[in-house]
Amino acid sequence: VLSIIERKSDIGIIHLNRLSGKDTIYGIKGLKVINDKDEDELLKEYIDGPTIESLVKNGNMKDIYIKQVQEMAELLKNNNLNIDYYPTNFIVKNDVIYYIDFECNEYHEEWSFEVWGQQYWK
Repeated sequence: VLSIIERKSDIGIIHLNRLSGKDTIYGIKGLKVINDKDEDELLKEYIDGPTIESLVKNGNMKDIYIKQVQEMAELLKNNNLNIDYYPTNFIVKNDVIYYIDFECNEYHEEWSFEVWGQQYWK
């Protein structure tokens, strides 16, 4: 199943999967890019499942999701990278979290999971 077409010219993003050509990098599961040949549009894989935001809102968060994102954050920090930890950027499927945004930036502690993102996962 395919999903969302984003306009690349409207957002400044680094594609995690382009770094390796895979859907996992630094141990982080994410979307596959289906077609990125067009300069302005990006076709991404659809992953069926609830967002972390909806799980928090409905009281269905599990400790294993926090553990997974903390592991992701540590791996990224060790590679001098941050992602956008806002809970709408994560989908859960079969108790595994997937990062569905492509934003990836140089690591700055103020944007780390512990300092910025964690507050939204409770």
